[in-house]
Amino acid sequence: MHDVTRTDASRRLVSCALVLAAVVTLPSCASWSALSHYPTVPEYCPNGDTKAACKDLPFVAEQVRLAAGDATHMTDAMKSELVASTATDVATFGLAAAFGVKLVHGNTLTNGAKNLALGAGATYVAGNLFFPRTTEQVQLGTRSALMCVAARGNDLLGAYGTLTAQIEETSRQVAQLPTGCQADTQYAALVRTRDAAQDALRSVRDSQVSLAQLLFRARLAAHDGLQAQLDTQRPNPDAYLAAGKSALTAAGSLASATATATTGATGTLFGLTLKNQNFGFMENVIPVNACTDEDRKTMSQLQTTFEGYKQTLNEVVNSVADAGKDCLSATPAVVTPLSASQTTVTLHAGENGTVVVVSGGRSPLYADWVGTLPKDSDAGYSWLVANQQIRLAAPANASGGTYTLRIRDSAARPANLDITVTTVK
Repeated sequence: MHDVTRTDASRRLVSCALVLAAVVTLPSCASWSALSHYPTVPEYCPNGDTKAACKDLPFVAEQVRLAAGDATHMTDAMKSELVASTATDVATFGLAAAFGVKLVHGNTLTNGAKNLALGAGATYVAGNLFFPRTTEQVQLGTRSALMCVAARGNDLLGAYGTLTAQIEETSRQVAQLPTGCQADTQYAALVRTRDAAQDALRSVRDSQVSLAQLLFRARLAAHDGLQAQLDTQRPNPDAYLAAGKSALTAAGSLASATATATTGATGTLFGLTLKNQNFGFMENVIPVNACTDEDRKTMSQLQTTFEGYKQTLNEVVNSVADAGKDCLSATPAVVTPLSASQTTVTLHAGENGTVVVVSGGRSPLYADWVGTLPKDSDAGYSWLVANQQIRLAAPANASGGTYTLRIRDSAARPANLDITVTTVK
């Protein structure tokens, strides 16, 4: 009768153990599926690609590939740790179930039962020491940061490639304007904005090494942050000793266990050769005829288009420069356009002056006189609150005049805001 009861109890324990093992492994299977289907960074410049951006910005393309590879390696590491942690969980439940079966059969706490209990406790402690659940969150954050770095680099490559073609095409439209428009002041402004857009594109190519270094530093910061957080989670010798004493006390028998864990990482820096290339924009071939109002409207539209090209390039370059802090931050900073409470100020000599409130841009902000520079006896400025309020004033002996104070931010491609200052005797 007792044997039948023990057999039934054993079967129930085994059934419960199998159910518990399934409960443990099913979430792990779901996590494995999620890791396997996590989005990957698209490769804008695969090997041998002949797109303009891939030829002109090889260092940037290399950093994008490395960041994407780092993110993939992080996913593989998470999969390996998921398998190991699941194995320890299953072992814990298995040993615990075996301990229950042993206890039911023997009805006494034998040495064999004690050893099973000790094994279950050891695997449980090992799982918590070597595979803490917080590690997965740290690795997820690092992978997201690396993918963000790669995405910023891809944005730069994509914008460069697209705008290279668009600026060339828009330059052709400028070349088709009538000869009579060349004497128009609006045409001169259009040419300046076209040249500025071409210069912005060329400067991206010329500074690609610096841009690649920014991406590299962002990758390095992500890895350093991961290592620092893993170091704080790694158990010290006191933790091993405390865990051992706890297991020995619970099981009532001697046992020993050793565990080692090693981690390794390798990294390579890019080693490519920069090739100087010239942009092949068409020379202006202007038909000889008069400049009509429709032509002036076209010039205005083209000027706005070129300004948009330059603004887009500046924004993308600035996003690469900000990758080191934005990609590692849970809430990236939102940069608003540089603005001021007033951009035209009239100062009367000897009065207290005017306070202008400045907002937006990337701190810190700077101010400088441009164009015609005022003497100290004509006008001056001082920051009342750094990056927020600037005071403009004219001394009592100011002679009068109009000047321009330029506010600029600290972006890789600074945003500028001009304040026209007029002093009155």
